[in-house]
Amino acid sequence: MNIPGLVFLIIFGVVSLIHLFFCYKENELYRRITKTFCVLFLGVAAVCFMPTQPIVYIATFLGVVGDFFLIWKKNKLFFSIGTAAFIGGHVLYLIKMISLLSYQIPWYGYLIFALILACGAIFGIKVFTVEKPPMAAVGGMYMSLLLCCLACGIMVAVDTNTKPITGIFLACGYLLFFISD
Repeated sequence: MNIPGLVFLIIFGVVSLIHLFFCYKENELYRRITKTFCVLFLGVAAVCFMPTQPIVYIATFLGVVGDFFLIWKKNKLFFSIGTAAFIGGHVLYLIKMISLLSYQIPWYGYLIFALILACGAIFGIKVFTVEKPPMAAVGGMYMSLLLCCLACGIMVAVDTNTKPITGIFLACGYLLFFISD
């Protein structure tokens, strides 16, 4: 039994309930602060439960960095640092999901991935704003990255040589990421 992992998982659960309370009360500042601690405790639990999976917990800690800098989301520098951290984390999650597949993705699969990100950037600029194209491009690419991660989670779920429950959790998690972001 992994006692430290369970302790941090319980702390994660308690802080998550506090976070949901601030979400319900629509207290934006405390909501942003508690979100950082939710992800932090989840990351520490991941280290305890999966010490040989650094990609997973490094990605989680990049989410902590992103949440921390988004506490001050009106600061353009902090917003940019937070966004870069989130993107880095999702790229690491994508790498991990690809490694779970029982087959290799062909080279043109990565080309399609790059084209999806480019289309997301163009979509962001054309649809979301004309005042701040760089931020709109990054936002469009970020949403495209989440969709690619969702697709990869589905690929893991339908891969007959992996545990389908893993892919189902990944796909559901990324669907929630996409909806919430």
